[in-house]
Amino acid sequence: MSRDVRKLQIVNRLGGARALITYMDSNRVETAKTRPAEKTEVLADFRPHGFIVLLGYDEDLWRHPDTGAQYPHAPNAWAYCPE
Repeated sequence: MSRDVRKLQIVNRLGGARALITYMDSNRVETAKTRPAEKTEVLADFRPHGFIVLLGYDEDLWRHPDTGAQYPHAPNAWAYCPE
């Protein structure tokens, strides 16, 4: 399943795009302050100049979850995906 499909499932589970923004604003962690403690997928916030996307984090690198390729730069903030 692609990251776009997984993100859409998260958005639907939360109740829509507005709910995703609310979730992100309530649960965001500034990347400059801390990073995920272990290998995981997170919601990565590139606003105000970009979007909220699903990214992988592994070995202190941000990665595209489908290809494993290193992402060119870190997001402004991130949040663990909701259960």
